[in-house]
Amino acid sequence: TPFIETWVWGGNGAQLSNEKIFRTIENLKPGKYQVKLLLRAYNEMAGSSAPSGVKISANDASVDISEGQEFSYNNMAGIYDNFTVNTTVGEDGKLYIAVEVYDSNVSWIAFKNLEVISLGAGAQDDWFTGDIAFKVNDYPDGVNKNAVVEARWDDAQGCIVVTSNDNPANDYDAQLFIELPVKLVEGDELSVTMKIRADREQSGCATQAHNTPGNYNHWSCITPLNFTTEWADYESSITISAAQEKGDNGNGTKDGMSTIAINLSDVNGAKTSNTFYFDDIEVIYTSAVGIADIQKASDNGVKKVFRGGQIVILKGGKEFNVAGQRVK
Repeated sequence: TPFIETWVWGGNGAQLSNEKIFRTIENLKPGKYQVKLLLRAYNEMAGSSAPSGVKISANDASVDISEGQEFSYNNMAGIYDNFTVNTTVGEDGKLYIAVEVYDSNVSWIAFKNLEVISLGAGAQDDWFTGDIAFKVNDYPDGVNKNAVVEARWDDAQGCIVVTSNDNPANDYDAQLFIELPVKLVEGDELSVTMKIRADREQSGCATQAHNTPGNYNHWSCITPLNFTTEWADYESSITISAAQEKGDNGNGTKDGMSTIAINLSDVNGAKTSNTFYFDDIEVIYTSAVGIADIQKASDNGVKKVFRGGQIVILKGGKEFNVAGQRVK
């Protein structure tokens, strides 16, 4: 894969001077953005210390490469890792991206796989990534009003953070909603993967199916979540039931399920507040709802995949964007 680099021969102790490799992207919609790239930094001096003095910037946010994964080769030190910076684009529509060298001890930097992902214009309790929305049940009418102590997008960690309440009455007092742009019906397929952790262990966090956030359909949805203090992979796949679509154990009149509600209040364990972290959320669903613009009546097996902040439609092994244009 092609990459961008800057290099000096470092075997004699030479190091890169202060410099920037940068680009400004214009005419973007105001909102939250995520910048990703794969970077390798190397110090060619034998016995050298870990690379330092390099950062990746996106507007007013940045991450230092010292936070990356270290490696060594022939007694020379390096860092090789994927880095993510979350930032905001203002009304001017400009996103400044730079790899900056400042008082560094490295002699070589190379990077590739640069991605810019729109996270939408979400507020504190309403984050949008592509067509998927993340919300919490801090309802304005007073229902469970203080159950969610805090809910935010954490720029430093690049993840969603939700803190639940003390002494809950129900496990669903505090909930995180994952809202899809369509309503799924009986027979549709749904798969969710993500990374999760919490400040303390909490197992058996049940989920619910909702028509819209807070509009309850059914007591069970994807597999319950088990949180530990370390990041762990979570995966669950289901086929939508009549109860999840219609409510009232399948006898209701709801017009589908758009929302997964994750119950976070600890009603059976310590019954104290806990803080939860959610990252790398991927939602895959198969549905004929909401994609009629690219799906003919005879088409089958059309999937919409939330991948890297965008919705990709898979049809017959080919990939299309939401406008119906083939991309792969």
